[in-house]
Amino acid sequence: MKERQKITGHYVLALAKPHGWHDPRLLNLLDEPHDPARVNDDTIIGQFLKLYGSEFRYDHSRGSWYWYDGAVWHIEKTQLAKSFIRGICKQFVDLEPKLKTLGYERAWAQIERGARSDRRLAVTSDVWNTDDFLLSTPSGTVNLRTGEF
Repeated sequence: MKERQKITGHYVLALAKPHGWHDPRLLNLLDEPHDPARVNDDTIIGQFLKLYGSEFRYDHSRGSWYWYDGAVWHIEKTQLAKSFIRGICKQFVDLEPKLKTLGYERAWAQIERGARSDRRLAVTSDVWNTDDFLLSTPSGTVNLRTGEF
């Protein structure tokens, strides 16, 4: 029986580069081999968290994703989280055709809905603007006590 290729982040990146996808964060994708029979929604959500978990929050009070650009949290209105989940699913499908159901929009939507409830992403409006002396600007945050930017 032929031994299967270990699916690692470097392997995924090597496959992705010829197709124009060279996001260096893909090196973290699938760092450990995954058994296709055990890949499920939680596997994809876990990969989404590894790659983008610090950049996204889902506010259940507002019913919206928020995206952090490195300085400010923005309401995300273009389904960027779902798009990133789609990219992760596509990588799994490209590496293992048996996972073809991950190639459909309904799978991405289901996984994105599941990600909303993950405790590392789920928030309520209580987490925003907790300090009245911090002023958010498009370029960053100003501390009104000290004047520091």
